Amino acid sequence: MRHLLVLGAALVLSLQAHAAKVIWVYFPNSDISWIYGLNDDNAVAGTYYMRDRTVHGFYGPAGGPYHDFQFAGASTGARAIDNKGNIVGVSHFWDGEKYCDYVPFERTPDGKIGQIAHGDTKLGGFVNGMVLSSGAFVGDTCDAHRDSVGYRGRNARWRTDLDIPIPGAQPRGVNKAGTVVGQFKGDDKHWHGFILKDGTAGIVDFPGAKRTQLSGINDAGIAVGIYYPHGYHYRPFSLDTNTNVFTDIRFNRHQYGEAFATAINNKGYTTINVGNGRGYVLCPEGADCPGGQDIKVETRRVTAGRFPVWRPR
Repeated sequence: MRHLLVLGAALVLSLQAHAAKVIWVYFPNSDISWIYGLNDDNAVAGTYYMRDRTVHGFYGPAGGPYHDFQFAGASTGARAIDNKGNIVGVSHFWDGEKYCDYVPFERTPDGKIGQIAHGDTKLGGFVNGMVLSSGAFVGDTCDAHRDSVGYRGRNARWRTDLDIPIPGAQPRGVNKAGTVVGQFKGDDKHWHGFILKDGTAGIVDFPGAKRTQLSGINDAGIAVGIYYPHGYHYRPFSLDTNTNVFTDIRFNRHQYGEAFATAINNKGYTTINVGNGRGYVLCPEGADCPGGQDIKVETRRVTAGRFPVWRPR
């Protein structure tokens, strides 16, 4: 039996509407183009889906042009890109494969792709999130019970297990300081976020949300993710892990559909995918945004107080 400590009351500030700029990311002729990785040069990495049900990874400058690739001729998705252009991702995930049977890989800038391995054993599972300056990444593979076990890796190799005290936790982002963020499914059958820092796992729930998932973190400790205020209407947010202040980011749902944040680089640019099948790079206010389009967004800040620490009963 697991339990969470009681979370203190949240301080919610009113919504503020303001103009913003986004760079639209779209792989030509695709049905869906979603982005999951962003480095400090604003190069993106992501996944596009075609009408014939083929799925490809792609990468390139945020404004294009983009280049695509596949691993072993199978469905391929890019999940992160570092400052040297190394890419991690997963393949064999679109045609009915189970999570533990996904194939995590790393692609080097010269186009070589290799399945991530632990010694002579090739790993299954997932990989997501890189330290942009070093290329170190986090992922999770499956144990004999098909439960997730997190690890750190580099150069397509497992390096060490992550000592995450939460059973079945799935790491999704890591920064230079070694802080890891991710998600886990609790006893309540809902997803919760977590932050692993200095060996302690804090449980992250957007105040009032049924589900919360963290997908990335930069070197300044700003994380991004999604929450579900009700049903499956998910929304993106950023989280300052130094102050435990969320910033709720709201797009016009009638125009863009639902939205989810996937990555943030060290300059504060954020990747956001929207329900109409398009990806965007949301530029920080006042920052250079070449080719950016004007949109209106609403934001509100929510102070969560201290996050509870995971403690087994």
